[in-house]
Amino acid sequence: MRNWKLWGVIVVYAILVVAQIHWGIPGPDHPFTYQMDEWHSLQSIRFLFKYGSVNIIGAAHGTLLYFALAGAWLIPFWIGGYINPLAIKSIVDNLPMQYRLFEALRLNTLAWGILALVMMYKLTRDWRAVSLFTITPIWLTLSGLFKYDIAVVAAILTTLYFCQSKSWRLAGVITGLAMGIKIALLPLVGVYALSLWMNKRNLLMGLVIMAATFLITGIPDVFWRWEGYLDVLKVNLVTNSQPAGIYLVGQQFGYIFGYALYGLFGVAIIRWLKRPRGILIMAGLVMFAISLVPLGLGAGGNRALVLLPFMVLIIALFKWPKWLLAIGLTAQIWQSTNILAIKFAPDVRRVASEWMLANLPRDTVVGVENIPIYQYLPDVVMNGTYKYQVIDGKLPKIVIVTNEHQELLQRLTREGYTEQAIFRPQMWKSVLDFKLANLIPTPTAIGIYTR
Repeated sequence: MRNWKLWGVIVVYAILVVAQIHWGIPGPDHPFTYQMDEWHSLQSIRFLFKYGSVNIIGAAHGTLLYFALAGAWLIPFWIGGYINPLAIKSIVDNLPMQYRLFEALRLNTLAWGILALVMMYKLTRDWRAVSLFTITPIWLTLSGLFKYDIAVVAAILTTLYFCQSKSWRLAGVITGLAMGIKIALLPLVGVYALSLWMNKRNLLMGLVIMAATFLITGIPDVFWRWEGYLDVLKVNLVTNSQPAGIYLVGQQFGYIFGYALYGLFGVAIIRWLKRPRGILIMAGLVMFAISLVPLGLGAGGNRALVLLPFMVLIIALFKWPKWLLAIGLTAQIWQSTNILAIKFAPDVRRVASEWMLANLPRDTVVGVENIPIYQYLPDVVMNGTYKYQVIDGKLPKIVIVTNEHQELLQRLTREGYTEQAIFRPQMWKSVLDFKLANLIPTPTAIGIYTR
């Protein structure tokens, strides 16, 4: 078997993803997913097939192709009788069926991830580069969720591969399809145009093919849901525009990409400046980096994932000592293992729930800070075992505080509350990096206070 090392990496990757597949999905213990973006993505599939658009309140606003493909992915599971989406009548109905539905949807993410690994190998012809790409904290954590992030990377790598082929028409179609997955892939227009720069007579027609593909597969609803796309631009370019470049480049990127990979990338940039090569790849990196600048602090976490394929491809442009790569891979494995460990330990929401069941009568009213689905509350609050009251004035006798909200903690101290229990996950490194990267949607703490 010629590519047995590549397939070995793919098998290890698949095992690591499947091992996470049941983490935080709806089931008998709690409704909703721990990562609420997954729930909005599921709503997008429902709305797309019901209304012809995902740009509706409650869905994940944006382009359509990713959700159309995810819906098509579910058809064999439906025909085979494993799932039946029509049996789910409300957001808290038929939780066992929701459990199966999200299993199938997360397997869709795995399929996109495998495509990305194959395309990385086609671009580099080096299984070590594929390994370095795979054993990355941000890649492994996001691969366990039903979100478009992994599909976005697969689309980037596929577009880069075809942009280096001789078929400029097919490359135009692939670029249009990529943007149909997510509008954030707009910089691929520049990559595609640059790939045709030496063949300018085909540039205009190529751009027309690309634009037509994008319009048909990505935004056909723009003619009747155009305001939804304006909302997407407003949220991304205005709401999240907090300058944070120094923090992201100097601290968070090492945390999410892996310090070993980040270090190799830094050395590779220095080597590239001395001996430029892979102009198309470097241009793509610059274009995507520039596209993230308006997002400020919002450019970190999952949004920064678009930089990962370019970083690995630039590293792969140069030869490295085998011992150095071995050390780098070992360091990546160690860091990724430490970050992923939270998913394989008892979740603090479950641990807090067990404490509440043992110490508080059922149907007790507990105070919570805000809308429950976004507060990382114990499972027994979410499933209705305990009633909740959103704090807006007088505090109830028992209050639950997530993520150690300092203003609320100070108020509780003033009003004579005492801490009965506090639960924290075993976070690797700082709370700041854990919270801002948000790779694993888990509270940094759940505190239970009584008066």
